[in-house]
Amino acid sequence: ALLNAKLTQTEVKGIKVKTNVDANLSKLSTRAFDITRILGNLIDNALDAVTGNQKQDRWMRLDIEEKGPFLFFSITNPGTLPEEIRAKMFTPGFTTKDSSHSGLGLYICKQLAEKLHGKIEYTSHGETGTTFSLVLPKP
Repeated sequence: ALLNAKLTQTEVKGIKVKTNVDANLSKLSTRAFDITRILGNLIDNALDAVTGNQKQDRWMRLDIEEKGPFLFFSITNPGTLPEEIRAKMFTPGFTTKDSSHSGLGLYICKQLAEKLHGKIEYTSHGETGTTFSLVLPKP
């Protein structure tokens, strides 16, 4: 349901989305609410990052994959994160958005990931864009 809602938002905003799901998610039901909350925030952040871009840079990619004993939920969009943002982005209250945002999104995502015995990872390179991944042990 979350993915369908987010895909509708991307359509309205003219953002192209590629999805790749190569994982068995049937055993996630007990953790689905927290996973949905994390993914919703990461997807919203990616959408915010590309909404003002030129048409060729209005895209994001969602990959859900099994790698060994882990599940990776990854959201990629074009662009890079400046070093000053990387240093603060998981700090409660830090935001690059307007004052209507609390700056708690990534902080809460990190806390929820740890509660699920996982973590949030990111990479940000000019050639490949920025990717945030929720990494969880398989149930």
